[in-house]
Amino acid sequence: MLPIKRKFRSGVWRAKQATIRGYNATIKYIVELVTDKFWLLDYLPTFFKSKQGVLLVRLDLIGDFVLWLDSAQAYRRLYPSEKVTLAVNSACEELAKTLPHWDKVIGVNVHQLRTNYLYRLRTLFQLRWCNFAVAIHPTFSRELVGDLATRASFAPVRMGYEGDLNNIPTNIKNITNCWYTKLINNDPKQTMELNINAHFVRALGCDKFLSHVASIPKIPLQRIAEIALEYPYAIVAPGASWSRKQWPIEQFLKLAQKLVSQRGLKIVLCGSSDDFLLCEHISKGLPANCVRNLAGKTTLTEYVEIIRSATLLVCNDSAPVHIAAATHTPSVCILGGGHFGRFLPYTPEVPLASSQAPLVVTNRMECFGCKWICTIAPSADAAVPCVQFVPVGDVYAACIDAISSTERGA
Repeated sequence: MLPIKRKFRSGVWRAKQATIRGYNATIKYIVELVTDKFWLLDYLPTFFKSKQGVLLVRLDLIGDFVLWLDSAQAYRRLYPSEKVTLAVNSACEELAKTLPHWDKVIGVNVHQLRTNYLYRLRTLFQLRWCNFAVAIHPTFSRELVGDLATRASFAPVRMGYEGDLNNIPTNIKNITNCWYTKLINNDPKQTMELNINAHFVRALGCDKFLSHVASIPKIPLQRIAEIALEYPYAIVAPGASWSRKQWPIEQFLKLAQKLVSQRGLKIVLCGSSDDFLLCEHISKGLPANCVRNLAGKTTLTEYVEIIRSATLLVCNDSAPVHIAAATHTPSVCILGGGHFGRFLPYTPEVPLASSQAPLVVTNRMECFGCKWICTIAPSADAAVPCVQFVPVGDVYAACIDAISSTERGA
């Protein structure tokens, strides 16, 4: 009887899975018909009778969003009398709501937008319902979900960047290019993200942007509930959006030990909840009275203010280094070569004081610029060599330089 029961249960399980797959395929087909196949969304009624307002679509992760904030201030000047709405990655929503550059923020769960077709339909319907007059997608490395959000607005004017193919295949990009009424051509002279964003704003009509005003993004001071931390402290953020860009955790531990023993700094470990175990490994190698693990225990706004009050921040190529720059906190980044020069080091059009720019430490290799398609890493789980073999001594020396430059500036 047991084999028969097992076969019966197995058959039931397979039937359930087939039903789920069929349901998902049906939902996907219907949503695609309503949206990018025939754009039936265009015929839905809207709340406003006339087109009004400006939609900005910026669905990047936190680091790219912070870098974009420098040029975001220009949209108020471009559309002084219009209501500006920002559609932003939900990871950045809390920070976006504290900034004065827009009137309304719509948080978008980008993972669900990619994978959950009912969520996609609801989100695109919400954007269509607002009946925007202008939709702007200023991301250089566009991807499909950002293009979908811009097209769903059905704004008579839809502008975006010609951009590159980092996040979208050629055949898809050829289709989505047609969803825009105007594409801003790339400037081959601009290769750093700050300058790429500035070129887009100038092409929209803010001609003198960055010539006189901007340098690096700034995040205004926010009021938060006080978090008891012992000063002075250094923040160590060992996580990264891609594990192969992470400097080995043992290296971070050795660096933290040197900062404690030779500089007398307390260590605050920060990151998302996914980074908690990494931070816990470092915590166990330090004296209990010298370390605090806050990974996954802070909101984004709290994280920003903790970084603002730090003596130093050390991290991988990830969001904290850009937050540190925006809060004028000395920072050191262990940087690989995949996109070297695109996001770091900072090379804005307005020269920076040495105390403002993050310091980068890297293992320079001939294959820099590989776009993270690494062919020489020892295994698929190991950090890429340009990150893995950065010496602790070099990072520590950069930390001392970062702290010293701030002391000289003070």
